[in-house]
Amino acid sequence: MNNILSKRTKAGSICCLLLCMMLPFAYARDKPAALQALEEDFEENLRIQIRTLYEPYHAALSKLYNKKLKSGKLEDALAIKKEIERIDRIQSPRNTERSPITAIAGSNGTFLLLPAHADLKENIHYDQETKLLIGWDGSGSARWPLDKVPHGNYDVTLNYHSGPFAGGNIQMRAGKAKKIIDIKGSGKWQEKKLMHLGEITIEETPGDFLLTILNSRSQGVMELIRVTLAPKASTPK
Repeated sequence: MNNILSKRTKAGSICCLLLCMMLPFAYARDKPAALQALEEDFEENLRIQIRTLYEPYHAALSKLYNKKLKSGKLEDALAIKKEIERIDRIQSPRNTERSPITAIAGSNGTFLLLPAHADLKENIHYDQETKLLIGWDGSGSARWPLDKVPHGNYDVTLNYHSGPFAGGNIQMRAGKAKKIIDIKGSGKWQEKKLMHLGEITIEETPGDFLLTILNSRSQGVMELIRVTLAPKASTPK
């Protein structure tokens, strides 16, 4: 923890210096176009350097947070989570490599709703290291547009991780369908779990697929691997 805090102090100092260097350029814009273009390129390079500084620290924090959470050290986990949120407010490296919001075609006519393709609100966030949606505690939602999914009936399957102190209730909404899902934490966090959520109908005006936290236990509801939409005639893998 001390090593991480030391890195945080160093990264913070360097980033403050870089941001201070950017200020004079941000306040004087009536300059020749060529000079302004050079300034903009310089500022973009600085932003890239800031992201480079924060990404290893952010990844280390996420790993430490999961470790403390799974070992039941909730006070430590909360402190680390606050630091992650602070870093996110400054610069969010998780979002730099995320794909556009969409559902993608899987195998055998299925469609996949993946963590990297979700529109996220509040506590839920994408962990770049594990490729999971984590932070399913308190409040938050994950949304995927269904405009690329042909209309028809689909079986919905949830793939996720949980643990003995995880679980809670989430609401699934897809088109006109709405359902409350009870997730009971059990086993080990490393175990992949699968839950069939039932059938939904995607109409010609498809709308969105939305998962919203209703309540959670001390370690959150789950860590989401993916949601699979399988045409009624086939079975999701």
